[in-house]
Amino acid sequence: IDDFCIYAPIGDDVGITAITAPVGGAPVGTSQNVVVVLENFGSTTITRVTITFTVNGGNPQTITWTGSLAPCAVVTVVLPQTTFVQGVNTICAFSQLATDVDNSNDTT
Repeated sequence: IDDFCIYAPIGDDVGITAITAPVGGAPVGTSQNVVVVLENFGSTTITRVTITFTVNGGNPQTITWTGSLAPCAVVTVVLPQTTFVQGVNTICAFSQLATDVDNSNDTT
């Protein structure tokens, strides 16, 4: 048994649903790309989204993704390389779209 919700998407609504890289360990001081999944929860095709991420609460890095993201579609986005420190690293990524009707699903 599983609970789920079916909803009718309306307007522009995108969000970061996963951070898929880096995973596992890496030598201290090496740089790796951060990779995220961007999902279109809305009813319109999205062609431009700002994506920002931070590592360990540090300075935000921002890119602009451009392409064609149909309703209910996902795309993998490779973000800039960053250098990670020894130990546990925390990555936070979020999308920004001025016309987004639901900001509750923007951040992972």
